[in-house]
Amino acid sequence: MQKWFAAIYFFSRSNRGTSAAELSRLIKVTYKTAWLILHKIRHAISEADHKKLLSGIIRVNAAVHGKPDQSSIIRHHREQPLFVASAEDTLGCNPAPYFKMKLIPDHYLNEKTSLPTAIYDFRTNHIDSHVEHIQIVTRKYDSHRFKNLLTSVAQAGRWLTATYHGIGRKYLQFYLDEYCFRMNCSDNIYVIFKHLTSMCVSNKPITYRKLIYSNEDLSLAIQW
Repeated sequence: MQKWFAAIYFFSRSNRGTSAAELSRLIKVTYKTAWLILHKIRHAISEADHKKLLSGIIRVNAAVHGKPDQSSIIRHHREQPLFVASAEDTLGCNPAPYFKMKLIPDHYLNEKTSLPTAIYDFRTNHIDSHVEHIQIVTRKYDSHRFKNLLTSVAQAGRWLTATYHGIGRKYLQFYLDEYCFRMNCSDNIYVIFKHLTSMCVSNKPITYRKLIYSNEDLSLAIQW
């Protein structure tokens, strides 16, 4: 338990994130154990985020993570389409918006373009059904696109590259949820540590076997 609390603390202490190699050195466990601990923490974050429906004033923009050097209308294997969304409290109790980034499953895509069913499922799974103020932009060059949301996706990409040196699609959703969690939380270590500890205790655990399950859509099935 001491190593678990230490792992949660080190996970909380920095906005740059903690790699498995670094954690294994800090709490003196094998790389495999450190990897499993970090992914269980990310799983708890993802489960908690999935339970939280967006409400208030909602803005959603289609975006792409992992753009190649030369883009085309054909989707590159490095390109991962997603929806990025923000929710602002209409009552003014929480001035900071709440962010989500969710990968779009392949069966809701036509190359890089999201199908109408993708928006419908995103709204069903991540937005409160009573929301009245919602704006959704799906076209790449739409004049009404939300540049701040697109900027946050670019920042997430730089963060993933700097901390983890790039992530494949299989676990990408968990890392995007981690990034949004860090954006949504205060910079105060105690606050993040408190939230993480509560999430890890209250959410159903996941086994190592499920984490390494070969189906690349496992993380999406949990989130979508």
